[in-house]
Amino acid sequence: MPRDLREVIYLTSAQLGILGSYLPTHARWHHLPNPVPKFCEERIKAEDNREFLFVGRLSPEKGAEVAAEAARLAGVPIAFAGEGERADAVQQANPDAAMLGWLSPGELQERMKMARCVVFPSLWYETFGLVVGEALRFGLPVLVGDSTVAADMVRDGIDGYHVTSQDAGTWAARMQKLQSDDLVRCLSKNAFERGTTLMDQEEYTEKLISIYDKVLQRKRTPL
Repeated sequence: MPRDLREVIYLTSAQLGILGSYLPTHARWHHLPNPVPKFCEERIKAEDNREFLFVGRLSPEKGAEVAAEAARLAGVPIAFAGEGERADAVQQANPDAAMLGWLSPGELQERMKMARCVVFPSLWYETFGLVVGEALRFGLPVLVGDSTVAADMVRDGIDGYHVTSQDAGTWAARMQKLQSDDLVRCLSKNAFERGTTLMDQEEYTEKLISIYDKVLQRKRTPL
């Protein structure tokens, strides 16, 4: 990294932990998560739905095959909104999976209203995990791999679960746990509450401008 780097914006505390040791010790850190649009004023009653939903590229690093096999093992319906090179492998892992392809923003919102839970089994760090934030906005519980920075948005056991393994059996066990309507209702209410704390575009813009104002005020200040 450039040694004269002075100001760094980071999205999650996990990101800070990963990158911190690679950056100059004198750099100033500014926490600014990505904005997540507001979709609806009322919680989606996830407990009334049955479908698990994966949203994203069907590429090796996204872990879609893990989600597909896990749903097959758990005996739960799952849909994949996205396309990619591993689409055939995902279908082979779970022949009953609904392969939706890429959806328009409006179509995706309607599909999320039909979901019981969003699964995010990514195999790499990610940069933020916007899908996770969008799910919380709707009040959807999230199963998220704990090695991704997106796990920072999900309170384990409160509005979803951190899954500590990429083993399909582990994911399947969590999916089976979410067959309890009472549990999903509780997680969904907490997820919706959590979603209200996420920044929308207006709040994000205001905070970003505030950060730039501070940087400009001290740009000539010696380190």
